[in-house]
Amino acid sequence: MLFDFIILGAVPPRTDRHRLAGITYVDGVPGKRLVVVEHRTTFVLLAAKWSDPVTGAWEIKGLPEYPERALRVLGVDHTGNYNDEVATYVSQVTA
Repeated sequence: MLFDFIILGAVPPRTDRHRLAGITYVDGVPGKRLVVVEHRTTFVLLAAKWSDPVTGAWEIKGLPEYPERALRVLGVDHTGNYNDEVATYVSQVTA
């Protein structure tokens, strides 16, 4: 019997069904901000995306599955007028 290759190891995490989404607000009005997602305990950057300048909506798809409450989401103020907003203990949802 001849094998061209053998793949051993754990099954890779799925990235086709997990997402985060929301709306950024500036003084109560939807606005453009950089949204950064990182692992809560390791500070590893997982994703970053600008929210829509008109609606403030943002969505990040293709995240691997993480344990509940393992993520941190930051809303970064690129204008320097406000402090960044932080949400810790965030869980992604199934798309």
